[in-house]
Amino acid sequence: LLRGLNGERGVITPTFVESPLYKDQGIDFFSSNVELGVNGVEKIHPLGPLSAEEEKLMEACLPELKKNIEKVKAFV
Repeated sequence: LLRGLNGERGVITPTFVESPLYKDQGIDFFSSNVELGVNGVEKIHPLGPLSAEEEKLMEACLPELKKNIEKVKAFV
């Protein structure tokens, strides 16, 4: 984070952030590679191609992730 805030370009790291990747399914936060810059998160990268097995795992985990995010929102 500090490298990006200091102006270094191309700093990419996996991060759990507010994300558009699954917002259409009601999941406001997700972990994926992001590019950091002087303004914090400059770009949220897509996941890229998933195997059939990874697709199944995503289908299984997204509803649980949504529930967990809702619990945290209610707590905060």
